[in-house]
Amino acid sequence: MPSWWQCLRVAPALFTGVALLFAAIVAARPPAAPDLRDPGLVLMLRHARAPGTGDPPGFDLADCSTQRNLDAEGRVQARRMGERLRAAGVAEARVYTSEWCRCRETATLLGFGEPAPLPALNSFFAAPREREARMEALAGFLAGLPVDGGLVVLVTHQVTITELTGVYPASGDGVILRLDATGRPPVVGRWRAPQPGDAGTEAAGSEQRVASRQDAALRSPSQKLSSQSFKTSGCPIVPFAPLCGRILSIELRCVWRGVSPNGSLRVPVGAP
Repeated sequence: MPSWWQCLRVAPALFTGVALLFAAIVAARPPAAPDLRDPGLVLMLRHARAPGTGDPPGFDLADCSTQRNLDAEGRVQARRMGERLRAAGVAEARVYTSEWCRCRETATLLGFGEPAPLPALNSFFAAPREREARMEALAGFLAGLPVDGGLVVLVTHQVTITELTGVYPASGDGVILRLDATGRPPVVGRWRAPQPGDAGTEAAGSEQRVASRQDAALRSPSQKLSSQSFKTSGCPIVPFAPLCGRILSIELRCVWRGVSPNGSLRVPVGAP
């Protein structure tokens, strides 16, 4: 049986382990999305569901019949994206779109008036040499937007969103940027589009309320570690092993949107 002196020797490891545990929890929990009615925000969306990848060979931007387009589910999804925005209190927004037909149709079906075409949002999936020029043009556009203006919605492609933010969005999903007079405004939230299996905007609101309650539970000081695994905000937290006589490790397995469900963090802290 370890002596008190041996346990005192590993006390620093205990404090380090606790600090790492809470740091990992904070890092794993995504920031709460801002209110889209706040000034200076940009909602950058991938177009709604359009089955397939890329476009057919020889497609023509002026001829939608030659492109990959929204299917029936994609059109429903685009309309519900607009409904979700209005349910969140967004009454008006300036909408810009890529010149691809699937983006133009998504932007139109959002229901905020006629969208303005913005070539800087065009895809470079089939033309990687155009990536740098497109991103420079987009950076200039973002840098020129007023930091105190109303919501701006940009409907574009996965490659554009990923290049700018590092986020890989599903169809209809997006990121929320906070304008800062630079060409790379920070991501301050994620936006999830309605999916075919969702039960409408009411279910979406319910999902957001549940997420808010989970976040509040995670922040609550009444949450305590126990000898059994428990779930907080979707993350089962496996309490660490006794320090005396074995290696201390903290293991977190989190299921957050945008984080691999199999993601695992194992932090060795030390051994006596």
